Amino acid sequence: MLSSCDGSLRGRSGYSLLADYSPTARLVEVLRREPRTFLHRAVTASIRRFSVSSWYRLSSAYLEYQGWRILRSGDRKSVTIHVLWGDRDLGWLDLLHDKRHQRLVCTFHACPDTLPEVVNFPSRLRRIDDIILMSRVQRPFFQAAGVPNERIHVVLHGIDTNYFRPHQRKREDRFRVLFVGSYRRNFKLLREVCSRLNKESGIQFRIVAPDTFKDNFADLNNVEFLTGLDEQQLLRTYQTSSCLLMTVHHATANNAILEAMACGIPIISENIGGIPEYVTAGAGLLSEHGRVEPLVESILRLANSRSLQSEMADAARQRAQDLDWVKVARQTDEIYRRFPGSTGG
Repeated sequence: MLSSCDGSLRGRSGYSLLADYSPTARLVEVLRREPRTFLHRAVTASIRRFSVSSWYRLSSAYLEYQGWRILRSGDRKSVTIHVLWGDRDLGWLDLLHDKRHQRLVCTFHACPDTLPEVVNFPSRLRRIDDIILMSRVQRPFFQAAGVPNERIHVVLHGIDTNYFRPHQRKREDRFRVLFVGSYRRNFKLLREVCSRLNKESGIQFRIVAPDTFKDNFADLNNVEFLTGLDEQQLLRTYQTSSCLLMTVHHATANNAILEAMACGIPIISENIGGIPEYVTAGAGLLSEHGRVEPLVESILRLANSRSLQSEMADAARQRAQDLDWVKVARQTDEIYRRFPGSTGG
């Protein structure tokens, strides 16, 4: 397995955890860095012109070089290389692997509205032996690129349910609404929801996000803004919250939703992208995308019903257990076994 890590996902979060649960896998991981010098920016811009991914970096080239070395090693004839982030690290491995003995698998995470910007050469996707998607909403893009249906697989993102788990919560007077993350989050809609409920003294919002967004909520007395949390602090924040609110422009998999459900936290979000594939019946309340009123109504409905909170908490935890990494790795291994004699790499 080849993976780049940008540091935004920590510890028991992130897709590279798949390697921990796949018995045949060996993880090769590099730190994904922004080009800083003029020379690095120029080289990165040059290699991006010919790579599959427009998000390609020098670290991606080094990662692919490691994959190429594995492909060229003489100790085994049949091998599967799995690029865990094909939408940012696939450059030329699709052109270099020997399809007679070697298999290339790529996972794509990007939303369907982003994929046309990310993939420079859609026709080259047909050279990938198997493509794993985070959501069925991504499938039409790959079908339009000419990838056969039998090579497109939807395997949902996993979660470590041993680490992210419920904690015995004491009965609190306030209903704590948690929001986590920054990528593709809709902070304008989030602020509208917080503002609408500013006079509800029993409802408090916790926002875990980069400090650059803090000023957007400075005038709201019902918002606690948290930044720079370590792994244990984030876990405790999940465990002591009443629900997770997620406002997004689009989504496939969403780590915050998975982590919250594993902690037994009900989800309030919008019905868009892959969210309804992850937040199934009972685990959350989903409403029309982009509208503030249904989100406010869902928060009030949940805040005013202890029984509904308990039922949804149990359903959320059960849904997370359905997506435990052990089960996700088993589904992924089944894809690897489609190539006789192959071992995952």
